Amino acid sequence: MALLKTRKRPLERREGNMATTEIGKALNRVWWALVIRGAFAIILGIFIIARPLESVAAFALVIAIWAVVQGLVNMVHAFDLRSVAPHWWLLLLSGLISTAFGVAALYY
Repeated sequence: MALLKTRKRPLERREGNMATTEIGKALNRVWWALVIRGAFAIILGIFIIARPLESVAAFALVIAIWAVVQGLVNMVHAFDLRSVAPHWWLLLLSGLISTAFGVAALYY
């Protein structure tokens, strides 16, 4: 019966500026990295669709470079979110693994 009772106060919406939170402030400092990664992904997708035979030959190189860039961006984000995210080290670890994979793929 207690489950059927309704709340006396309706749920309140918390609308506010995202930049007032610590995570919002961190996002405002590094938004450009997200835009660059997104633009790179769109350009890569267009290139693969437009020239599939040529892109197959270069795809391994693109994946290696992508992994290095992704890893570096993740490491920068990890250090930036260190003060607000309790598990920031997981993002750092992800960046280190991605960078190591990219460097190994470039080497071989």
